[in-house]
Amino acid sequence: MIEVRTFISKNNIWFNEKLSKSEIERQFINFEDKDKESEIKLALRYLNDYIDFSPRGFIKIKLNEQELLGEEEFGYLNELWNKYISLITSYLLDGHAIEYLDYYHKKVTLETYDDTSIQLQITMVPEEEAENLSINKNKGFILPKDAFILALLRSAYNYYERLYSYADNEKLIIKMKELSKLYKDYTGKDL
Repeated sequence: MIEVRTFISKNNIWFNEKLSKSEIERQFINFEDKDKESEIKLALRYLNDYIDFSPRGFIKIKLNEQELLGEEEFGYLNELWNKYISLITSYLLDGHAIEYLDYYHKKVTLETYDDTSIQLQITMVPEEEAENLSINKNKGFILPKDAFILALLRSAYNYYERLYSYADNEKLIIKMKELSKLYKDYTGKDL
């Protein structure tokens, strides 16, 4: 089972180092958690002041409780979601896709594995070794194709829909329409 959750920073603080599990729980809120409405509103307090405001946070993607991507890919959520949507869109058009995260220190590749599976490959180049691209750390996962694509599309749509509920922004409506069309093109069903 694929699980995708968006977490926002309570104070919109940028973290350069990996945080402990207890610190993550203290600093971040699950954006889908309806019980945290007042905390989310407080964390998004600047949203209406800046039309292109993007909260900081991360997107946790898990397969059967195994984390594929998560807090190590911390950044501006709109940018992260755009990268993941672009990855899915390119994959659906070409059967393979590549996106870069963390200022080109992390390459995410999506390719067809077989008729029902895709391979997600994450190649990390440590910042201090970025000039020597032959030094890589790799993680690879074989995922159920439909479950992965649909989970990402639904979660991206839910993120933008929830963000829109806090700030009436035309750009968010456009993003939701794009995601709805992509989902319908892939499944033949409405999101």
